[in-house]
Amino acid sequence: MKKLLAILALGIVATSTIAAETKQICSDVKDQAGRVVLNKDGTARQTCRTIKIHQKYEGTVVPTKPPVSAAKPAGFDPAVQKRQRELIAAGARITADGITGPGTRRAEAEFGHLVPKK
Repeated sequence: MKKLLAILALGIVATSTIAAETKQICSDVKDQAGRVVLNKDGTARQTCRTIKIHQKYEGTVVPTKPPVSAAKPAGFDPAVQKRQRELIAAGARITADGITGPGTRRAEAEFGHLVPKK
């Protein structure tokens, strides 16, 4: 049992001592107005953090993001979107997404008389 614990402890120590390659990234500190904050000696104050550097192995492909679809969502209607824009211009607080939902119906009931249907 003692030998088993010693082997486990040795394995944990061996894996924890393997250090990954790291890099320190620093950026200037800015105030709320977007100006760089200066130290007393006039140099820019910086905040730094350490990150791990991951190695890309030869021949591996870097994964890419799937293409963004330009398709309209199900239920989209350009006439509804146009009407929503008219309701927004009249003061309705909705999003012109082209889908008739409960918000659009409420806005139609509240502001529909201000915007005549064409």
